[in-house]
Amino acid sequence: MSEEEIIKSIVDELTEHSLQKYRDELAAEGSDYNAELVPLSKEVDKILAELPPEYADTVNAYITKCALVAEKDCSFLYIQGAKDCVKLLKALGVI
Repeated sequence: MSEEEIIKSIVDELTEHSLQKYRDELAAEGSDYNAELVPLSKEVDKILAELPPEYADTVNAYITKCALVAEKDCSFLYIQGAKDCVKLLKALGVI
């Protein structure tokens, strides 16, 4: 495994851990946004079942691609946030 792959794996794990902690806190406060997705997902599945297969495949591909883009954006923002934090700490003379 390359150094870049190791770093990506660590960032992915840290991001997933932080995200799960955040979601748990939201759920404890009564704001479980993921729970809201379950009924919507069932509705989408019903709608997709009514579409011709080629249309349903296109919509599913779009949904999947959106999720992958969001995942990559999340990883980028996590790393960029760390870089920005270091820049700020340097500018403040902390490091």
